[in-house]
Amino acid sequence: MKPVSYNLKSLFGRVRSGMKYAEECPPVIGITANHDHADENRLTDTYAVSVRKAGGTPLIIPKITDEETVISAVSKCDGIILTGGGDLHPLWTESESMGKLGRIDSEKDLFDFTVIYAALRLSIPILGICRGFQMLNVALGGTLYEDIPSQVLGAIGHDQPTSRYETWHRVKIEKEGRLKDIFGGTKSVETNSFHHQAVRLLPDFAKVCATASDGVIEAADYYPEYNALGVQWHPEALAYNDLDPHTKLFDFLVREAELYQRARYVFESTVVCDSHADTPTAFLKADGAVDFLKPSDDFLIDYPRMVDGGVHVATMVAWIPQAEELTDKTRADAADLAEKELEMTRRIMAETQGKVVLYVDPDDAWDTSITGTKGILLGIENGFAIGRDLSKLRKFQELGVQYVTLCHNGDNDICDSASKTKHTHGGLSAFGREVIREMNRLGITIDIAHAGDRTIEDILEISSQPIISSHSSCRALFDHPRNLPDLLMKAIADKGGVIQMCMYGGFLREKASEATIGDFCDHVMHAVEIAGYDHVGIGTDFDGDGEVSGCRHIGEFKRIAMELLRRGISEPNLHLMMGLNYLNALNANYHHWEELYEETR
Repeated sequence: MKPVSYNLKSLFGRVRSGMKYAEECPPVIGITANHDHADENRLTDTYAVSVRKAGGTPLIIPKITDEETVISAVSKCDGIILTGGGDLHPLWTESESMGKLGRIDSEKDLFDFTVIYAALRLSIPILGICRGFQMLNVALGGTLYEDIPSQVLGAIGHDQPTSRYETWHRVKIEKEGRLKDIFGGTKSVETNSFHHQAVRLLPDFAKVCATASDGVIEAADYYPEYNALGVQWHPEALAYNDLDPHTKLFDFLVREAELYQRARYVFESTVVCDSHADTPTAFLKADGAVDFLKPSDDFLIDYPRMVDGGVHVATMVAWIPQAEELTDKTRADAADLAEKELEMTRRIMAETQGKVVLYVDPDDAWDTSITGTKGILLGIENGFAIGRDLSKLRKFQELGVQYVTLCHNGDNDICDSASKTKHTHGGLSAFGREVIREMNRLGITIDIAHAGDRTIEDILEISSQPIISSHSSCRALFDHPRNLPDLLMKAIADKGGVIQMCMYGGFLREKASEATIGDFCDHVMHAVEIAGYDHVGIGTDFDGDGEVSGCRHIGEFKRIAMELLRRGISEPNLHLMMGLNYLNALNANYHHWEELYEETR
C-alpha cells in the first residue's frame, strides 16, 4: 500500500485531472454487502480489488429493506456480484429445516433476492459467488442441499480449515456452459471451499459448468435464458493474489458489463423501436379490461416493460386470421375485427395519462427520446381486412395505421401468401395492384412479411415507395417459406426498404421451443451481410408467439443489443438497426402522402 500524502491541494488536482467523461468511465459493478445482526454492512476488500483489477468500478450495495431503493441502486450498475455469507432460510425453497443450519438473516435473504430480480428485470449481467450462487439458483427455481455432509453420499470436505487465499480441492470443468470458455478450455481447476450448503437441482434451462469429485455442483450457467453465472467457491480471494484462472471470472463479468454499458448508451441516444407485436389481439382476449401502466402476465408488452427494456416505440398490429372462404361476410367480419382491435388499442393508450402516446405521424416518434414518454404506432396484419374495398385504406389511415401486412397464412383478394398458399393469383391479383398504388398514394407502408416470393417480386416492380418486412427471418439459415431468400432481401434494400427480423422460434430452427437469442442474432447478422446495416431492424412478433430464450418480452430488449455488440456491430450501426431504419421507411411513405396532399389542396 502506498503511503498517504496529506496534501489536499495535490489530491484535488490528481482527482480533477483523472476524471473521465461518462462514456469513458469503466462499467460499474454492484457488489452486495454482507450483513450481521449488529446492523453492520461489511465486505472483504478482495471483491472490490478483483473488480478493479479487471477494469471495473466497484460499488458496494448495502443491505436495504426498501425494495424501490434497492431497484434504484441496482439500476445504476452495469454488472452485479452476489457475494458469500450465511445460510438461506429453508422456507424460501418451501422446505422444512433438518436442524443443521448455520446463521440465518431473513432480511439479508430478502435484500439479495430483490437485487437478483431487479438485475434480471433490467437484463444486467450477474455473477453469483458461494451463497450468491445458491441465492441465484433458488431465485430462478432451483433447490439446495441444506447440509452437504448428511445429504451427499461420500461427500468431501467443503469447508476448508485453511486460509481463504489457498486452494483446497479440484473441480472438474464440464463441457456445457460458458465457464469452459472463460477458463480457456481447461478441464479442471483448483479452488478454495467454504460452504456446507450447496446447489442441489438446477432449473431446466440452466447448465452444470463444474462439479466436485463427490458430484456437488460447483458452478452453473443460466445463459442464454438469463445472463447469469454462479460459482460455489470464492474466486475473489484467489483473484486478489492474481491466481489464474480465477481472475478470468472478473474479466468475464466486466466484459459483459461493458456490453451492457454500451447497450445502455445506445438506447439512451436513439429511438428504439419494435416494428411488430400482436398485442391488440391479446387486448381483445382480455375484453379490453387493460391497465397498460401496470405489469401484466397477459401481455409481453406493457408500459413498465417498455421502460425496463429501454424501448421507445412499439408497433401494435390488429391481427386478422385468414378465412378459408372469401365471401362478403368473411370480408366484412375481417374489417370489423380490425376496427375493433384498433379502436380498443387507441382507447387503452388514451387512458395512460399521457405516459404513452399513440402517434399518427411516425416523425413524431422522435419525441419519445426527448419527453420520456413511450410511443405506439398502429398497423394491420392481413390485408383481408380491406376486402375488395379500397376506401377501407383511407379509413384505416385515419385510425393511425402505419402499415398493412398484405396477407397472413393463406391467399386473400390481394395476393398469394408464403404459407398455406394455393397460388391463387400467381403473385399479386389485379385488385392487389390497385391496393399497392393506393397505399403508395395514401402513404401507408406496404408490409410483405407473410407474402409469397412471387408476390414480393410483383410489389417491388410496382411500388413507388420503400416497402418493409415487419417481421421475417432468413431462408438461407432456415428453409421455411415464411423466411426471405437472399435475393429478395437485397432487392428490398436496393429500393430503400427494411427487413425487420422476427423472434418466432419456428422461423429460426427446426425445434421452435429451443430457439435462443443466439439463433435470432444469427439471422440478424445474415440479413446485415445481405442487405446492409441501413436496411435491417427488429420486429419481434411479441404476443404473436414471438419470443426466444434470452428475450421473452420487451423488457429484455437490451439483451438483443448486447448480443449484437458482442458480434462486432458498432454503436452507430446499432443506432440504425434499433429503430432509425424502420422509422425512416415509415417516414418516406407518410411524408410522400403529405406532399401529395398539399399539392392537391
